[in-house]
Amino acid sequence: AEAFAALTGLSIVKLRNKISLKLGFNWKHPLTLAHWRTLGTLVGCGSLPMLENLEIKGGDGGGGLSYDCISEGVALLAAGLHRGGLPSLLMLSFSSSRIGDQAASALASALTIRAVPALDSFHFYDTRMRGVGILALVPALRQLPLKSLWMWGNDHIDDQFLAALIAQPMTGVPLLESLRVLDLSQNHITEAGCAALTAALRSGVLPALGQVDLREDDYNEFSPAHLEIFEVHEGQRVGPLL
Repeated sequence: AEAFAALTGLSIVKLRNKISLKLGFNWKHPLTLAHWRTLGTLVGCGSLPMLENLEIKGGDGGGGLSYDCISEGVALLAAGLHRGGLPSLLMLSFSSSRIGDQAASALASALTIRAVPALDSFHFYDTRMRGVGILALVPALRQLPLKSLWMWGNDHIDDQFLAALIAQPMTGVPLLESLRVLDLSQNHITEAGCAALTAALRSGVLPALGQVDLREDDYNEFSPAHLEIFEVHEGQRVGPLL
């Protein structure tokens, strides 16, 4: 625990009251598997009750940290969430991390049991997760009180993922009623996916949505299918992400 606290530049006492943690961003002090294990233990013991923002960045396999270790680390964090939780957490972010299907399923399970009941912002960037792992997250994402969902730059987010995300609500699973921002850019959402979202918006799905970006390349102009999305939200303009 002392070593983990040192990674954050804090004492253990101050770590307990920390509101925001950014881990793995300093390449000179990479997030090791031992750090992941300690983080999972602290979460499982309820030792981070004030934490509101948790940002974790993986790596490219350098610095002695392999993608397998990152995936195992996410599983350890998920186990900690199962045992305890982060009651104050509002934002959870993973980036540059190859997360395997098993770890993704473990994380989805932890989110489903409401281990982070206040979570309203989920960021999932450049994870290189396969389709099975991505789809495993959908039921959990649908029942969280999310206001923003940022999942750009993932290899296997496609029309199938979007269809699962916006499908008519299943019994006992509300459908992202508070979601304001949806960014699935730099993935593989086609014009058909855009059309499906347009139809869903016309049916009253995602009533709070205000910004959306489904472009495969975010340097491109918004397509006609995007422009339809922006115009159909119950007479209010749904604008692109800025």
